[in-house]
Amino acid sequence: VLFYGVPQIKGNGGFQIFLTSFSNEVDYQKWEPFRLNFNPNKGVETTPFSFIITQLPKIFESKLMEKEISFSHNGKEYKIVIPLDSGYFDFLKDYPELSVLKHTKIILSPNAFNSLIPYLKKQTAGMDSIKTIRFLMSFCRTGFKFKKDELAFAETPYFGGAGPKVIFAPEESLFSAYVDSEDIAVLFFYLAKEILNPEMVLLKFGKQVSVAVFLHKKIGNPIIYNSKPYALCDVFESDDTVEIGQAPKSLAGKTPSFIEK
Repeated sequence: VLFYGVPQIKGNGGFQIFLTSFSNEVDYQKWEPFRLNFNPNKGVETTPFSFIITQLPKIFESKLMEKEISFSHNGKEYKIVIPLDSGYFDFLKDYPELSVLKHTKIILSPNAFNSLIPYLKKQTAGMDSIKTIRFLMSFCRTGFKFKKDELAFAETPYFGGAGPKVIFAPEESLFSAYVDSEDIAVLFFYLAKEILNPEMVLLKFGKQVSVAVFLHKKIGNPIIYNSKPYALCDVFESDDTVEIGQAPKSLAGKTPSFIEK
């Protein structure tokens, strides 16, 4: 059965929608049943439909592969081999593109999570929150290659050449050859949430996305959000000498907007 061009099967008291049939060209927000946060039952407390992945769906075949990530922090070299699920990666390639903030809520596959998160917790054991955040910044800055989407896709087309406007979920960034500011901000936000769970906000400086963290005291030049001083933690710069609360040259003098949904 097709509904607005989307395959579905009637059964189990309702319709089952084939989510992987969606593509970036489809504006699913126009379809009332699939609007994000849409609740058709006025006055009734129910959970609205959401594309956020909080547990892995059982609709793809898991295929494990290993990815080695080398990074440095305070002059010391680190290395971790992470088991990634290429089946999950392929599934995400066909998944609707959400907002940057919603991408921070898309989980890692169990094998990747159970490898990377305990490793980072072990490396930061005994550190206070500021030193832990700084370690995670080094991981994101020095463990990945940065390239804007339009340049990266010219070399390695992601959606079969479908287009460069893509935001990666955390597992996609771990898997991919290159990341841009949105991708690495999403990954940093996700890791910081899992390791420390501090109050954070996503920032947009023109086309560049960054993160600010509330660390309970003013550090550097704070960004005031909800009357609290947040410290800029930009991770899109490969220059790991830029400290918490400092703006890299690319953002110097720019005023950010806040990404709240």
